[in-house]
Amino acid sequence: MHIEADRPGVKLLRIDGVISDDEGEAILVRTACVAPCDKVVEGRKGQSFFVGAPGMMPSRGFGLESYHDDLTVHVDGGSMAARQGGYLASALGGVAMAGGGIMLAFGYGGSDSRLSDGKIVEGRNPALTTGGFVAIGAGAAVLATGIVLVATNSTSIELVSATPRSAGVRFEGGRVVF
Repeated sequence: MHIEADRPGVKLLRIDGVISDDEGEAILVRTACVAPCDKVVEGRKGQSFFVGAPGMMPSRGFGLESYHDDLTVHVDGGSMAARQGGYLASALGGVAMAGGGIMLAFGYGGSDSRLSDGKIVEGRNPALTTGGFVAIGAGAAVLATGIVLVATNSTSIELVSATPRSAGVRFEGGRVVF
């Protein structure tokens, strides 16, 4: 097996078991090899593997039982910090939009009395409606940013078997990669 990764410290990890009790669950994981690896990894017994690295989102699990020849794992790692920031931004954007909606409801409600320029005024509150629209717009922008961060920061892998037909050669970005 050979591992090609876009970040340092990528490991091929094997799941050896799962422990579960009333306190929670744990996964027993062992390092099968560290990139670039270049060694034989036993996977014919149906073991589950995934790749991980410090600061990188772990990949989805995969098996090796259907691969019998040399195998290359291409890893495109997503940032864990960016993905977590995306979740936070999505939550904050949603809260800002909800707050803006509440501000609009009260601003257009028209049943409130307020002091404006030394006079008591009833009816629509332009300060609340303007603030509501601003909060909804800003919240939507933050929410959209969060969604993009979550969607684009997952780790993807590609397993390429070096068979006599492909020999592990592929065309990528306008060049031939071995």
